[in-house]
Amino acid sequence: MLVRAILLLSAFSIVPRLWAQDIPQAALDAFHERHPDVSAVEWTEEEGIYRAQYMVDGILRTADLDARGHVIVEGRVKREEDLTEAERSTLGREYPGYRVTGVRSTSTAARGTFTEVMLSDGKNKVEVLLDEQGRMAAANPRK
Repeated sequence: MLVRAILLLSAFSIVPRLWAQDIPQAALDAFHERHPDVSAVEWTEEEGIYRAQYMVDGILRTADLDARGHVIVEGRVKREEDLTEAERSTLGREYPGYRVTGVRSTSTAARGTFTEVMLSDGKNKVEVLLDEQGRMAAANPRK
């Protein structure tokens, strides 16, 4: 499961890893203020957004911060069996014949918490965003 979790998050962003000294101090400080007990962190940067990947209680998590230390989004890998009945119902109704290939929970201060579900029917892939009630908020075809 851990290997699947790492591959899932790696699929979101494949960019070179950075050393801590390459991260703006404000972003480092903000991350460590929110997560003081986390010491093993892998950092990447894409278009001015710094992503920290780290483990808490065996769960792979991410935090995206800007150079000023503002948290943009935080996420964690979930298991398919963690989907709620409402989420499963929405996915089954909207995407019959698709199977779940990845699940992730994300939260932002502005938009709240969502569940991102990656689906595939063998030919097509789609990323679905579900709100806290399990309703579809967005869907994006993937290549």
